[in-house]
Amino acid sequence: MLASRSLPAGGEDDESMGRGPGRPATYSSTAERMRAYRERLAAARDGTADLSTVTKSPSPVTKPVTKPVTKSPIALSVTPSAGFSQDQQFRRVVDAHLKAHGGLTKALWKEVRPRLPKSLRDLKVTALRTRYRRVSDAPLPPEYDRWVSLARRWAGLKRNHSRPLEAVELVDELVTLAGENIKRLAEQFESLKDQFGGGASKYRQLLELRPRLTANPWDWPMLKPGTRKRASATGEAILKLMRAEPERFWTPGDFARLLHEPVTHIRHVCNELRIRELIIRVDQGRGLLGLPGRRAKTTRKLVATRIIEVLLAAPNNEMQWLALRRAIGQQLESPKRTLQSQTIGVLEPDDPKRRGLLKLAPASIPRLKAGEVICAGNGLVLWPPSQQ
Repeated sequence: MLASRSLPAGGEDDESMGRGPGRPATYSSTAERMRAYRERLAAARDGTADLSTVTKSPSPVTKPVTKPVTKSPIALSVTPSAGFSQDQQFRRVVDAHLKAHGGLTKALWKEVRPRLPKSLRDLKVTALRTRYRRVSDAPLPPEYDRWVSLARRWAGLKRNHSRPLEAVELVDELVTLAGENIKRLAEQFESLKDQFGGGASKYRQLLELRPRLTANPWDWPMLKPGTRKRASATGEAILKLMRAEPERFWTPGDFARLLHEPVTHIRHVCNELRIRELIIRVDQGRGLLGLPGRRAKTTRKLVATRIIEVLLAAPNNEMQWLALRRAIGQQLESPKRTLQSQTIGVLEPDDPKRRGLLKLAPASIPRLKAGEVICAGNGLVLWPPSQQ
């Protein structure tokens, strides 16, 4: 049997075994020495004693008092699914049917199927119900409703009347194409909103964005500056003139003469100021503009509107050129061409070299009597007078 050996404290074996100076160096066996080493390591982990051989009373451990933490809600960044546009179309069709019938039975689901997207028409009724619940519960992008509102405003009254869902479907497709780049789409809408331009120009840029993202989802146009310098300066000059004389009503020609700018540029800026509700049109017939809250004492209807009213009241909805001109008291050439255009088609076409008979188109009479909204190319409401 090997005798236990004694080494001086702090010797080489102490350091090799992890013992510091002042540790006992005599053990009866290697097993005892390893047992003591493991006990010291366990005591160090528990924090109740150190590695020395001196026994110390454990100090009381005071745990910090933790208060309940109320987490603030975090705004989630919604990433639209790959079929966002299709899901929204599906939801609109089903919502319209629910509003009309109050419920969806199996028979009603069969009626809805032909109007659903092609990829969903062959699904079973249970699968359609499950999908509708999932689509209804799915969160929309935070700015979705605002984007739809802006797109409809930029599309104009005429386009919204002829194709009511075009602007909504355009926004749905852009959201689908954007995918994870939904923030880039938000920046595009903000840039368009701040531009000093007409709504038709802004809507055209949205239409051009769709095929561009279809070809390459990462090919985003460069953001334009918020306002163009010339248009911004002209807009400020127009507002300054109007605020200097708040009781006066203005025409674009008045601003063009005072500011020495082309009338086309002035009309462009005035249209943007009207969209931003900084000025209003107080009289469409005379094209008078004023500050918000100001109304003209007497207003004049558009010449095209008065032509329609006179011809509706005339026998057989027709009248001679000279008689109509005397009844209205203004030139009729430009309004007549507007009403005879293919997009409006209220007046029947005639020989432009012969000022003969003016007659309402038979197909347009039911529309006019029903009060259908008819707009010119620049967005002016020609009919009915109540919408002007």
